[in-house]
Amino acid sequence: MTIKLQNVGKRFDNQWIFKGVSHELFYAKTYAVTGQNGSGKSTLLKVVSGILTPNEGNVLYTKNGAIITPEAALMQSSFCAPYLELPEELTVGELLRFHATQRALEVSFNDILNEIQISETKQIRTLSSGMKQRLKLALAVFSKSDAVFLDEPTSNFDKHWEAWYKSILQHVHGKKLLVISSNHLFEYVDFATEEISLNNYRPS
Repeated sequence: MTIKLQNVGKRFDNQWIFKGVSHELFYAKTYAVTGQNGSGKSTLLKVVSGILTPNEGNVLYTKNGAIITPEAALMQSSFCAPYLELPEELTVGELLRFHATQRALEVSFNDILNEIQISETKQIRTLSSGMKQRLKLALAVFSKSDAVFLDEPTSNFDKHWEAWYKSILQHVHGKKLLVISSNHLFEYVDFATEEISLNNYRPS
């Protein structure tokens, strides 16, 4: 999948978050979305992935040389963010099995459980914020998809799990389109070859 941003802008009510973003994102490449707090990193990530529609400009998605709809692109993408909710009433195993009915996994359930170090019988409502983030990150990274979008991916991680994050990104780095929205250099410095700084697209 390739994504082309053409003079993209997004506002909420009458307040512009960013304007004039133009960039092309290629399959198997990794990009970092950076900028000061409030610059719209999470918003741009949602626009790029197809979750949000821009207020001006265009976002074009192509796959194998053919244009596809934002809805089709979203169905072929994985998205992870600390603010995304998980179904609290399920166990970890039940969530994994349900997720697999919606999006095929590229590794086994046991592989994911071994990676995140959480029992499948654990109720999601009992998980810490860091454990929930590990689960969300693993589902995004190990799901069958063309593009992976990560927003502040190591939120609530200690040093051990920050290192784990870098290790599992090897599963997608150079193999899928990967976009990382971050304020922390260590989250993307080893992976991204291009940086989209929203400090350059602040509305006047």
